[in-house]
Amino acid sequence: MLGGNETVIPYMHCLRFSFGAMPMAEKSENKLLRFYSLAKKHRIPQAFVKSIPYIGSTIDELIFGDDPNPLIEKFHKESAERQSEILKKIDNLITNSSYRPAPIIVFGSGNTERTLYCSDDFIVGAKNLVTAKELIGGGGVNYATRLIAAGNDTFPVIAMGNDRVGALIQDQLIRTAKSSGVSEVTKNFISRDDLLVNGFQTTHATVLIHNNKRTIFSEKPGNYDILPTHFRNLMDYIDDLLETPPSAVIIGHLRTANESEGNLTKMIINHYKDKCPIFVNFGQSQLQKRLEYWLDVIPYIFSMQFNIGEVRQFFQTEFPKGRLTDIVDYIRENCITAVITIDRYGAVANYRDGKEGVIFAWPLIDDEEDVKDPTGAGDAFVSGMVSEVQGKNKLTFQEYYSAIEIGRLWAAYACTTLGGSAKSPDRSELNRFLNLRTSNYKAVEIMDRARAEHILRLINIANR
Repeated sequence: MLGGNETVIPYMHCLRFSFGAMPMAEKSENKLLRFYSLAKKHRIPQAFVKSIPYIGSTIDELIFGDDPNPLIEKFHKESAERQSEILKKIDNLITNSSYRPAPIIVFGSGNTERTLYCSDDFIVGAKNLVTAKELIGGGGVNYATRLIAAGNDTFPVIAMGNDRVGALIQDQLIRTAKSSGVSEVTKNFISRDDLLVNGFQTTHATVLIHNNKRTIFSEKPGNYDILPTHFRNLMDYIDDLLETPPSAVIIGHLRTANESEGNLTKMIINHYKDKCPIFVNFGQSQLQKRLEYWLDVIPYIFSMQFNIGEVRQFFQTEFPKGRLTDIVDYIRENCITAVITIDRYGAVANYRDGKEGVIFAWPLIDDEEDVKDPTGAGDAFVSGMVSEVQGKNKLTFQEYYSAIEIGRLWAAYACTTLGGSAKSPDRSELNRFLNLRTSNYKAVEIMDRARAEHILRLINIANR
């Protein structure tokens, strides 16, 4: 748990206070001490704490000290009406936010996606009949929309311009937040005018779906050199707002100007390193820099995610033949925690030095006809994982295993819908989806490296 060394104040500590002729009711006293303990232990963001109505010194100046005396003494000085108002607010915060982790911060892209579905054979140079659908997408949008829909407080820091498409993206996030269980702090952040980047044009992508495989055509990068300053300003604002580390960070595809390609991603990693778990799901401009460029920041990344084509590209210098067995052995030997997704067929994962074995997340969908569109399944996978482990700075193997199970569920659901995040489920819908498959799906499996050899070879051959 982040900040796990805080002192929890026991109830008996309150016996040393004396309140003269107007003693505080035991119920109120207990409630204040419980709130103090939860704020210390669970690092309730100060943005949440600040919503409590105190006069004079703000409660956020009192709640994070080492002594609850000022908090209780300040409460006692308030009028009976004001005390009632404060306790009502604390009740609500304890009920709704006492175990609510700090927000997740997601960094990534936003765009419109014109998706072309080709049911017949696709022939280059010929006329092909397709069904077209235009949706909002991009990794940053997909992470944020799915996490928020499932009730996770999430701050999106997305490369989207102050233009028509950027406004559409922001509107989707606002509508998703209003219908989910996220806090007012998240809703207010998503509604900020400066979430959109002045002088930046939101990009457009065309996605061709044929035989359940995706071919993506992206526009040439635009004015990306203004993104680092914009992102830095939002990061500084978030630091001041929360005054505690985020519960997790996801970094998706980010571009910057050619002369500083990759620096934006490294800036984010260095800013949050050792503060919270960092998950990365790189895009082309980051992958093409390959392993050597990222070696200095990989130790600060909790989990990396690739699809099988991406992991081969990332390790191309070290393993030009792209054998999955060689890549898995390398990440084990170098204690890299990573997930390699295999389109709609599941994923292979490793935790640190791999001593527990190779993790195989078998697919939840058996019938090919259930797969409508694999777009954004990888984004859903990492979002599901983060929803499971947020707020935990150090994870055990079992916790990582559980995160893989949730990631697989979110990715499977994504494959049954169109677009990257157009239909993002809440937790009850995800549970219903899982319950329909509990009788016939195969569990996430752990194999020792020797036993996993033949399966890894088969995956390698099947994905050439």
